[in-house]
Amino acid sequence: MLRLPKLVLLVMGVGLLLHGLAAGALRAGGPALIGAEQFAHWHGPIMVCGFLGVVISLERATALKVWFGWAAPLLTGIGMGLFIVADYGPTGALIVLAGSLFHSLNQGLVLARQPNAANTIMLLGALIWVTANLLLLADYTVPQLVLLWMSFLLFTIIGERIELSRVLVPNALTQALLLIALLQLLVASAVALWDYSMGFRIYGLGLILAAIWAWHRDLAFRNYRLPGLSGYVAKALICGWAWCLLAGVLMLVFAGPSAGPLYDALLHAIFVGFIFSMIFGHAPIIFPGILGINIPYRPILYLPLGALQLFMLLRIGGDVLTIGWLKYWASMATAVIIPLFLLSMLSLIIRSASMKK
Repeated sequence: MLRLPKLVLLVMGVGLLLHGLAAGALRAGGPALIGAEQFAHWHGPIMVCGFLGVVISLERATALKVWFGWAAPLLTGIGMGLFIVADYGPTGALIVLAGSLFHSLNQGLVLARQPNAANTIMLLGALIWVTANLLLLADYTVPQLVLLWMSFLLFTIIGERIELSRVLVPNALTQALLLIALLQLLVASAVALWDYSMGFRIYGLGLILAAIWAWHRDLAFRNYRLPGLSGYVAKALICGWAWCLLAGVLMLVFAGPSAGPLYDALLHAIFVGFIFSMIFGHAPIIFPGILGINIPYRPILYLPLGALQLFMLLRIGGDVLTIGWLKYWASMATAVIIPLFLLSMLSLIIRSASMKK
């Protein structure tokens, strides 16, 4: 049976996703949907702190199973909701900060229960999120903070991949490679606060090292030939790491602008190409854990995954080559593909629930 509080929090996260997508579509030149003109300038924070912050903290709260754990996704969702209806305001930022603090507490308790490298890295990611939210209150700009928010997601995903690939015994080389990559990402996030271009270049090198580490350490690179769900998940994750590598190269080559097509390419290679490939791959694993229901695998999941890769390549190509119409239509297609993936997951959930009856 689905528990109502978790379902409500998940719906809150999906609602923030739809608002973030509407804001992104408007910024790309598309129509103004659900009042997006009022909050379009908060597109990035709504997607990262809102949708992803709620879903990530909800997954941690589900694993922790303590009553105060739910404060993290609840406060994060409420705070980002205020960004949408009240155009930021310190109240919303303070509530989001409180949500990230509760998420850090949750992750710290998980680490105390299971002390290992994976949970340590995820705790560092949570603390990076807290730092970014504190600096937002101190009037740092979104371009200055974007690498900190990016690191929150990267550290979380790397930690999860270590946990899910624990059957592979790490060697000294891969451990050293991971440590260097994480240090690069941390240093770059700090450097970007006063030297934006240099911060992005250092970060690009960290992304390249992280992708090389994943090639050696992530179980996905061993499982991609498997049939069924395991093969699908592996292919989605490999696509994600390919985007991580490409984003690193783009940052090394094009670091500098804080607006415009190249800035769009740098950010969306990670935030859409990498992050949403990872989401498409992890969703059939994470959603059952959150909702307490088995979701049957169907090959139709390859359709949105493949479409995401195609249109993201076209979007990045449109950015780099300054082909406006190509970027526009690829952006609109991407904004449609993500909800379609959620609908495909919903159909599988409904099918699973009906089979139980």
